[in-house]
Amino acid sequence: MEKTYGDGRRGDELRDYLLSNSESTEEREYFKSHDSDEGVELRAELAEEVIQLKEIEAEKKEAIEDFKYRMKPHQDKIEGLAAEIKDNGKYVTGLCYKMINYDEGEVGYYNEDGVLVLQRPMTSKEKQLNVFVPVEKTGKISKAM
Repeated sequence: MEKTYGDGRRGDELRDYLLSNSESTEEREYFKSHDSDEGVELRAELAEEVIQLKEIEAEKKEAIEDFKYRMKPHQDKIEGLAAEIKDNGKYVTGLCYKMINYDEGEVGYYNEDGVLVLQRPMTSKEKQLNVFVPVEKTGKISKAM
């Protein structure tokens, strides 16, 4: 088949010629090439869209950084709370009372509630028995001065 049909006719004349020489008409989808003016317009439109998209992406990046900054304290708090729940407690700093048990060679630290919070073996310095160590009523050596 020929690439074009209509022998140079244009407009209504071409449409009438095609209609009179065709078997039937159908609505179909097909590829239509752009003329040079349409190509230039499309390239300009594409360039404008790219510029707008780049501006929006820059705004998005800035907004994401802002959201990350705002979210960070909450994420840290969640991690801390989750760890506290998992461990069923947390590390705190408070006044502790150091008790030395010379008989067992152990040192214990008790919090203000009288609960043992840390126990360890005595150091060599702590093992040097002080002659003036007070003795509890039970007869045990309780505390070095």
